[in-house]
Amino acid sequence: MVKSLKILKAGTERLVLAFFLCAGLCSCSLLSPRETQGEALSFLGAFSVPKEDIVIVEPSKENRDRDQLIVIQLSQMLESSQVKSPSARAEVFYDLGIIYDRLGLEASARSMFLNSLSERPDFAPSYNIIGVYLAQNENFQDAYEAFDSALELDPDNLYPLMNRAIALYYAGRYSLARSLSYAVALSYRKQDSFPRGSSCSFKRPLSKGDSRS
Repeated sequence: MVKSLKILKAGTERLVLAFFLCAGLCSCSLLSPRETQGEALSFLGAFSVPKEDIVIVEPSKENRDRDQLIVIQLSQMLESSQVKSPSARAEVFYDLGIIYDRLGLEASARSMFLNSLSERPDFAPSYNIIGVYLAQNENFQDAYEAFDSALELDPDNLYPLMNRAIALYYAGRYSLARSLSYAVALSYRKQDSFPRGSSCSFKRPLSKGDSRS
């Protein structure tokens, strides 16, 4: 058990390092998907959505005000004696990360997710979200490892599996992505619903890059 925890801690430190490197190297501009060489639509290759069909929903002022109030409340909980155990602090940091991400404050969100892993290195939801950020930055190999860590810690959660399939697709591993998508669909039918937990889908288009799995 001690050996397993040491391996998990070492993996966490590697992911954290990769996470910071990606955050420092990536720009804030959107990444353009590469154009396909044929006109026929194929779900085994790259495809794009026309701009006129893309709808971006901005949060209302009421929702933003509510989220900002929750941030204050959660921050006060961390500073007080209300939250003492590492497990409870990890969950609060994670909740803060989700809200910061929803507000568009990605740097603050990343920091909160890393803080949650510092408090609790076996906190699966944070590995899933970090995997999404890594994949958005096209650091696919480390993204796969983050998703795998989340799945190892929480095998019944379909979200890391779904996000891994999306990352494989954007990395150009279409056959693996399709197979994994089928596995997610079958698991979904067995469970009849997605489990309660972290999801976090990709927010911007990615260009196909690293083909490692």
